[in-house]
Amino acid sequence: MGFGFKWLKWMESCVFSSYTSILINGNLTKDFKLEKGLRQGDPLSPFLFVLVTEALAGLMRKAEEQGIYRGFKCNGVEDVSLVQFTDDTVLIADGKSDNFWAMKVVLRGFQLMTGLTINFLKSKLYGSNVCEWLMEAGSDFLNCDRDAYPFKYLGVKVGDSPRKVSMWRDLIEQLKKRLATWKGMHLNMVGRVTMINVILNAIPIFSLSFYRAPDSVIKEIRKIQSNFLWHNSEGSRTIHVVSWNSVCNPKDKGGLAELREWLEGSSLNRDEADIHEWRLTEDGIFSVKSCYVLLFKGLMRAPTCQGDTARAVESLWKVEAPAKLKFFGWRVLINRIASKDNLIKRNINVVSQDPSCIFCHFALENIDHLFASFPFADSLWKKISVWLDVDEFVSVEELKHVFLYSDKIMNRMKRKIVEVVWLEAIWSIWLVRNDSVFNQANPSFVECLSAIIFRPWIWLPSCSKLSLGCNFATWNTHPFLCFGS
Repeated sequence: MGFGFKWLKWMESCVFSSYTSILINGNLTKDFKLEKGLRQGDPLSPFLFVLVTEALAGLMRKAEEQGIYRGFKCNGVEDVSLVQFTDDTVLIADGKSDNFWAMKVVLRGFQLMTGLTINFLKSKLYGSNVCEWLMEAGSDFLNCDRDAYPFKYLGVKVGDSPRKVSMWRDLIEQLKKRLATWKGMHLNMVGRVTMINVILNAIPIFSLSFYRAPDSVIKEIRKIQSNFLWHNSEGSRTIHVVSWNSVCNPKDKGGLAELREWLEGSSLNRDEADIHEWRLTEDGIFSVKSCYVLLFKGLMRAPTCQGDTARAVESLWKVEAPAKLKFFGWRVLINRIASKDNLIKRNINVVSQDPSCIFCHFALENIDHLFASFPFADSLWKKISVWLDVDEFVSVEELKHVFLYSDKIMNRMKRKIVEVVWLEAIWSIWLVRNDSVFNQANPSFVECLSAIIFRPWIWLPSCSKLSLGCNFATWNTHPFLCFGS
């Protein structure tokens, strides 16, 4: 293949100079030298394997040039004889008996030349519009089993119609199986979002890059993702506090933006030559930004929020705070928490049919009352305002200003502290509220205030690049002195 002598010596050193030992009954045997072969798990092995299997492609090309082997003509123009991805190989030929002989010769020659043995017991023979006796003869000659369409290659079904819902049943079951294994009750919101991005999106996206799924399949996949995001477990019923379309909006429109959707593809035009071109840019070269803009332009419906709320949400995601606090802050800013007024809007039976605040039993429980105006929260904000030397908050609308205008009225260090304390305060109030609702616990003002002061002292050094240069006693009295401001 034209590799230099020095490169060959490097590869020889990597492959033939290593030692290994075997673990038997928990005890390591004596080291012995590896004489040949590639080691599983070695990052170099896949690259060397690809170089070796390139010899098979060369043998197939030679066989075709000499007329020994005839591939399948695509559109009557181009022969397709070999599809290869590392050790997953598909040999394609027309339905002639001579091709069985050519396959045997090529594979045997490749085996003798490289030392890699072909496992015919793991190989399958498929035929399309080929007579029965020829398939039987080919199966006996190649010593491999016959199989029928459809089959899977690299996880994608081949030989089935993507318009049929039944083709996608395995994919749907795989998603449900993964969901049942995780049981979202063991993950917080941050963990569920991560799982949707990493797994629940990764599983279908490969198949969807080849085939266009029916609308009913797309809806089913979205349903699985949405249920996993908002449900505690597969079978439990909880509130989807934000619609899936709103969740998938960009962050500057009030959504999460991280939960990716997919574009509905279009079939290729067989009458046109294939070219590499990205039509969303002037130069025809792909860019992530152009794809991102197209994705949300095509999928975004009504924005989740607008105006000051949208700008506050966009700034919220930049705050250096634990992710669970930012997710809860997002739900508060767009008014999507399970407060009693929101439960009533959804026709959900609230506790004892009483929509009033569980603390004062007078006003309707909404986000302004819960997080700002009722006496417990009002007293907390007074203490926090004195502690941080900032103006007292009297409504959630004013709390939005922390993210909108704090950079104009305070320095960077002070803003970081105020933003994290704001998130911790509403989180602590919500925990106290839920403890009172579900456990009939009496709210403790001292414990809640102590948590609001203590937790940011723990979180700020780990979530931001700021170094905390003080002890807790200093933080408790003069927090800004800890950062030299």
